[in-house]
Amino acid sequence: MRLRGTTILTFLLFVSCGVPAVVPPSYPENILAEPRGTVGVIEVPPSTMLSTALRAIGVPHRVLKYAELDDVQLDGLALVMIDEGAFDDEIMPRALPRLLDRTRTSAVPLFILMQSPMRTSEIMRSNAAPIEPRMVEYDVSLVATQRDHRSLSWPNAIQPNDLAEFSERTVQFARARNGRAIIAGNSDLPDSSAALLRVPYGKGALWYVSFPFIDRAAEGYAADQRMLANLISVE
Repeated sequence: MRLRGTTILTFLLFVSCGVPAVVPPSYPENILAEPRGTVGVIEVPPSTMLSTALRAIGVPHRVLKYAELDDVQLDGLALVMIDEGAFDDEIMPRALPRLLDRTRTSAVPLFILMQSPMRTSEIMRSNAAPIEPRMVEYDVSLVATQRDHRSLSWPNAIQPNDLAEFSERTVQFARARNGRAIIAGNSDLPDSSAALLRVPYGKGALWYVSFPFIDRAAEGYAADQRMLANLISVE
């Protein structure tokens, strides 16, 4: 199955062929990734698509009151995700510095889903965050496992050199648990062309996801739910 667009980033999501995955009972059968823990969600009502999508795939999450963020709210979270469109809210510029500081001083990664480029760019620059928002066309491939294949077997042990068989112009940005997902991007221009960009930030990392898929995941589309599940499981 392919979601068409300009081939800038390829997700290889490994689908089990007859080998059951060890997942929580509430997880749908078509979701293979394992969440690392509770996900903190920042979304602006009436939009609740991100929390709806996480609930649909059985991922534990907590909606944060970002207007009054404190350490108690952020304690115990495996990662924090900022929903699409959240930066359009006037309170977000005051909340972002606290989130950035938490990411820098702890190992909690901050995922920033696709936002309004003009508004997000202004906020990012004002807070000295090392990410410039961008809009990126993309091409997603869902690849079934192949028996006896060194990279597409289940489970596998992907090594950096294995990526050469997927593309000569890709590098590995992250690997999900047990090698269930490969996330790769253009190694020549990663900051300007990657649809998924990871930037080390202190003890943690900032991730920018520059393509929309949360609405479809919330509506039950399996391909988009797999993308979300693998995204939140990356190491």
